[in-house]
Amino acid sequence: MINLQDKHAAIIDELFTKNSITEDAVNDDFDWTGVNTIHLHSVPAVPMNNYVRTGSNRYGTPSELQDNVQDMVCGQDRSFTFTIDKGNSEEDSALKSGNAVERQVKLVIIPEIDSYRLAVIAAGAKSTAAVVLSKTNVYEKFLDLNAILDDEKVPDADRLCYLSSSAYKYLKQDGNFILASDLAQEMKIKGQIGEVDGVRIMKGSGRLPVGVDMLFCHKVATTSPRKLSEVKTHQDPPGISGQLVEGREIYDAIVLGNKTGALAVHRGSLMPLTVTNAAGAVGKTKFTAVTGYTGQNGVVMGTLVYVIGAAPETIALGTDISDIASYPALTLNTDIAADAANKYIIALKDQNGLCIGTSGTAVACAIGE
Repeated sequence: MINLQDKHAAIIDELFTKNSITEDAVNDDFDWTGVNTIHLHSVPAVPMNNYVRTGSNRYGTPSELQDNVQDMVCGQDRSFTFTIDKGNSEEDSALKSGNAVERQVKLVIIPEIDSYRLAVIAAGAKSTAAVVLSKTNVYEKFLDLNAILDDEKVPDADRLCYLSSSAYKYLKQDGNFILASDLAQEMKIKGQIGEVDGVRIMKGSGRLPVGVDMLFCHKVATTSPRKLSEVKTHQDPPGISGQLVEGREIYDAIVLGNKTGALAVHRGSLMPLTVTNAAGAVGKTKFTAVTGYTGQNGVVMGTLVYVIGAAPETIALGTDISDIASYPALTLNTDIAADAANKYIIALKDQNGLCIGTSGTAVACAIGE
């Protein structure tokens, strides 16, 4: 009889990880100690007038100076937990709480916070563009967005642009792109891969929202509090022989109302929307659910609209769908007039009224009878 021996390798087959890529895209200028809401005041200027040399209001009609208030809330309260049974730990050297926590941070927490920040920045960008990118137009679109930041008087220093893998691939094929080999090693560690037109280029590393292939930002525009980041390891808590690990993260990302001009986003593909359509009252239809229009942790990326008719045409990326008469806002679970010959398309428009997502080709409406 031959007894075959088993042996477990001392090396653990770890998943690939990447450090945070958004620390330079946000600021922590506000003190959140002891609060979860900060009221940010902004006072606008008034327009210039032509001085007139007669009458009582020679400087123009005075208007009362306004004080606008933006309520900034730190609202992401996230957690994780796992156990390591003492018996399992004794028999399996790979199960160590310290390694597991480090793995949790690299594989889950950092990517989530990065993705959330980038989704908030994309949703809050003042300037948007949408067209399919290629190696022949990517550099031009890049320069166009950077020029918009110039027009918005955004500081030249510390501008960042996050690229999707496809946009980066196209940009590398342009002779004006400065390769990462021209950068200092410190910049490579931070994730910077090049520089174009004075803007530092960062790989999105799969953390950009769906459809976004270029995202310009400056840290002055977005504050990102991280109020709490803790991990607790309980040894032999009641009911468990071993360790109970619990972690909590309280964080958020908020775009400042007067700084949206420092953010610009380019979309190269549509966000695919999944729609649930149901019969409403007699002669009515309704939409009970739509998915696919949010980013990380439910960040809403735009406004849902609908088209119902005999033969609605497919809506292309970047189409202007800002006309509310032609593209009314969609309210879920609300009856909408329709008949048996009608079809529908649901679309998503961004803050500038451009189409950034659709349900695809027209589908027949479910009608209440």
